[in-house]
Amino acid sequence: MYRNYYIFGVLLFFILVYLLPLGVRPLMVPDETRYAEIPREMVASGNWVAPRFNGLKYYEKPIMGYWVHALSQKAFGETNFAVRLPSALATGLVAFLMFTMLSTALGRQDVRVYLAPLIFLSSFGIFGMGTIAILDNVLNFFLSSGVVLFYLASEQDRRSAIERLLLVLAGAAVGCAFMTKGFLAFVVPVITVIPYLVWQRRIKDILRMLIWPALAVVAVSLPWSVTIHLHDPDFWAYFFWQEHLHRFFSDKAHHHEPFWFFFVTMLPLFLPWMFLLPSALAGLLSCEDREHKLSRVIAFSFCWLLFPLLFFSLSNGKIVTYIIPCFPPLAILTSIGLFREKDGSDRLFTVGLSLFIVVICMLIFGVIGSQMLSLNIFSLPESVWNYDAANLRYSAGLWKPAVVTGALLFMAALSVMALRCRNREKRFLLFAFSPLLLMITTFYALPDLTVKIKAPGIFLTEQMEHIPDDAIILADSKTVGAACWYLKRNDLILINGGGELDYGLAREGGHHQRLWYADIRKLIEEKGERPIVMILQMKTWERGRAGFLEPREFISNGKYGHALVIY
Repeated sequence: MYRNYYIFGVLLFFILVYLLPLGVRPLMVPDETRYAEIPREMVASGNWVAPRFNGLKYYEKPIMGYWVHALSQKAFGETNFAVRLPSALATGLVAFLMFTMLSTALGRQDVRVYLAPLIFLSSFGIFGMGTIAILDNVLNFFLSSGVVLFYLASEQDRRSAIERLLLVLAGAAVGCAFMTKGFLAFVVPVITVIPYLVWQRRIKDILRMLIWPALAVVAVSLPWSVTIHLHDPDFWAYFFWQEHLHRFFSDKAHHHEPFWFFFVTMLPLFLPWMFLLPSALAGLLSCEDREHKLSRVIAFSFCWLLFPLLFFSLSNGKIVTYIIPCFPPLAILTSIGLFREKDGSDRLFTVGLSLFIVVICMLIFGVIGSQMLSLNIFSLPESVWNYDAANLRYSAGLWKPAVVTGALLFMAALSVMALRCRNREKRFLLFAFSPLLLMITTFYALPDLTVKIKAPGIFLTEQMEHIPDDAIILADSKTVGAACWYLKRNDLILINGGGELDYGLAREGGHHQRLWYADIRKLIEEKGERPIVMILQMKTWERGRAGFLEPREFISNGKYGHALVIY
């Protein structure tokens, strides 16, 4: 009865949350401006082989993700919408893959087939990561494609033509994943499918079913892999040793976190469905499933969730975006579990949803208190320590907290309606739509301090008339991506540390694109007719201002923001 409502709901949710607002929010540093600028330079230079950032070699990732973003810019222009579209489309396509996988076991009439994609799309973690420009979403699409296609192949007659075709397509998807983010692409599918085949007592099929995907991986990835080696033999050495082994094993790896980090962070990323996980788990464990196809989906999803999560947890370097591939199976298992509750087991659902409503009420008071008492729970810890009232307030105007409060009230209202509803199909649909307004308003109502810190493009755009076309531009490592993107230049000089550009600065004479504080003073003293403009964070300016000459013009948007210094 509710099948059509779910179909319409999934499409509406994706369009309203993941597509329409993409161009509204300013680009955030450092990730979004980086994945805007590298494809822009690729299109402008015509070099589609070796990624460059600010004109420097940038070998932290392979090429496929940049190709996808570059094609988006060629199709839709150098816009915020074009920069974020690949991430949003990849997220939507993953939801479609989940639908395809579940429909093989349940048929297209079952609402669980549509609930799983809706759970995935309405999770705050997926929303937060799926609407920003990062390569992890494109990677997740290719990985999910490989995993789901392999599962579909395992459901076919053995050694049939359709099985072989699906295995080849799975391998092609994994090859694209490898060209997006490297050797990780091989690990996730392998540690998913091998335990599953062992679980299904199909050990003899392991080697046979992995040969065709392996050949497809080679066919897809080999041409560019050889081309980049011929273009620059140093690529694979740096990419393999520094970006894989060092990040995985080294105690000094960036973002070093303990083993349990992902197990703790995954739950809040799965809000609001986190509160229904006990109910879903009780449903999955409640009885033996007599639907054999569904039991295979559950087993496969469990392998898809558990073993990649354990693998990511073994890495010393951890970023929350790494575990995006674990959310599709989690959403599938949650959807199945919520509909397998025994009679009388609604208590866990009631408790979980009631607790969620309490949390919403606390958030409403938090937003109001942040505005009225200047106790910003959303921004910089240092501003809290120093009690900087002007920056602790949520917003200079009342409309932002008012909009967020209204969205939270909407979420609470739909959650209460879901709590009182006795029809399962209807109550889960209501609950899935409860965060809709909050997700949409996030694009418009970010806290003022967050925008000031993370979106220097607004400040740069406002001050563009003060930046001469022939100026020598200096920028710090946190601002260089935004400066390159908005100024449409790739010849900026880095101030002090290069951060992620250190590799490029150390090669091809890149040292000429970095100056230390003492060298900057010398450059200013000896400057000719060309003006010198520094674009940097205020804290970078404060650290070095004692050694700088008095500028001709100094413009800033506040002590936690950015500065434009003109000589």
